[in-house]
Amino acid sequence: MKLVIEGELMSSKNSRQIVRNKSKLKKHENQKFFVMKSDPAKLNELDIRTQLRNELNKQIWLRMGKGTHYPYKLLFRIFRKTRRRFDYINMIQNVCDCLVMEGYLPDDDAEHLIPEFAPYELDKQKPRVEIEIRNR
Repeated sequence: MKLVIEGELMSSKNSRQIVRNKSKLKKHENQKFFVMKSDPAKLNELDIRTQLRNELNKQIWLRMGKGTHYPYKLLFRIFRKTRRRFDYINMIQNVCDCLVMEGYLPDDDAEHLIPEFAPYELDKQKPRVEIEIRNR
């Protein structure tokens, strides 16, 4: 049994933009800059969260986690459109953040999550990530 998140994953770490605070400051005050996710990374996060809100996905997660204790050992199997280089950890960060935001995990820290990775595969027609809880 596995949780499937459809679509190409995007690294939220490598998709950042620097933005200037647009509040009205006096001329002698320094304008503040901050770093935020790019628009494509925000859309990717929204897509992941929408899929996680699906009741079927919630039921799959609950069945996978039944009788399992934290930290969950999660196996991530990534299917990509291309062979373009990527970092596994950066690629799943958005997914892990969304798992927390949607209540699947209390936190994505070491007390709750140990990530494991299967070698990525190419699937040009159906990019996705498959997640399994492997504590059994």
